[in-house]
Amino acid sequence: MLLWLLVAVALAFAISGVTMWFIARLARRRLPEAMEAAARAGTDTLRVAPMTQFYGVVSAGRGQLRGNGVLILTAEELRFDMWSPERRLVIPLAAVLRVDTTKRHAGRYSMQPLLRVTWRDAHGLEDAAAWALTERDEWVSALDDAVRGASIMRRDDEEAHQPT
Repeated sequence: MLLWLLVAVALAFAISGVTMWFIARLARRRLPEAMEAAARAGTDTLRVAPMTQFYGVVSAGRGQLRGNGVLILTAEELRFDMWSPERRLVIPLAAVLRVDTTKRHAGRYSMQPLLRVTWRDAHGLEDAAAWALTERDEWVSALDDAVRGASIMRRDDEEAHQPT
C-alpha cells in the first residue's frame, strides 16, 4: 500500500514537472513575439505581466478554456496573448467601462482577487475578462490611469473634428 502511494506521489511530481517545463518553454518563446506585436501596434508599452493566468471572457460562457499568457498594457489597448491554445484578446482602452478586482468570474472562483476589466464591445454589448497576476493593485492603478488618458485623447479628437 505504501509503495503504491509513493508511486502515485512520484508520478504526480513528474507530471507537474513536465507541465511547468512546457509552460516555461512557451513563455520563453511567446513573450518576445507578444512584445514585438505590441511594438508594431505603434504604441508605447506601459506595463507587462509575463506570466498571467486568464480566467476567460464572460460572453464566452463557462465552457471556455483558461490559460497562461502575457498581459500587455499600452497607451491605446490592453492585450492578452494566451500561449496554449494560441489566442489573442485586444481591448481598446477607449471602450473600457470599469477596472476592478473580484474573486468570482465567469462561473469560476479564485482564492485571491482577480484583475477584472469590463468594456463595451463593437456591438455595444458589455463584456468582461479577468486575470490572476502578481502586482494586481499596481495593474488596477495603471489601467485606471491609462483609461483616463485614452478618454481624454478621445474627447480631444472628437472636439477637433466637430464643425464650428
